[in-house]
Amino acid sequence: MDSTLVYAVVFGCLILCEIADKAVDLVVTIRYKDGRIFNHPQDSVYYALITFLVSGFLITSSRIILYLKRIKLWPGDDDDENIATIDLWISLSKALFEAFPQTTIALFYFGNCAQAGNIETLVEAFDVFSIIPFVTLVCHSFYYCCGTEEPNGLTLLIAALAVIVSVIGFVFACISISDFNEHC
Repeated sequence: MDSTLVYAVVFGCLILCEIADKAVDLVVTIRYKDGRIFNHPQDSVYYALITFLVSGFLITSSRIILYLKRIKLWPGDDDDENIATIDLWISLSKALFEAFPQTTIALFYFGNCAQAGNIETLVEAFDVFSIIPFVTLVCHSFYYCCGTEEPNGLTLLIAALAVIVSVIGFVFACISISDFNEHC
């Protein structure tokens, strides 16, 4: 099989995953406001979910544009180090400004479910989609550190801190899934 086709399929799947993530975020935000995820929804949590939805949409748009650019440039991309750096920073932005706050909200505000049924699956999907940015951030951090000839010292420090934040976010999301399954 042609390696360009494989590359396009992989990045196409990543684009679809980003779109699905935003769809789940939107549905969770609406269901939270309606009181279908938590018995006593709080306006402050709802506004936080809206804020992270909007910031996540902007970050996701940047990531999709980058994925499309990578599909277009492959093979023969001579700017691989810059793209690796941009990948790292976009992944860091997604993890810090969307996924980490969302997993924290899920951990503390989604444990007392209001309804059964597909809400449990929806919250689990929300948590799983919150885990993915942490995994991709770790992958981009290692790719940057190992694949760049002369990595920037500050970016290396940020990448190391990003791995720590990713582990914490991953643990928060796993605890949230476990708690929600236990209580619902």
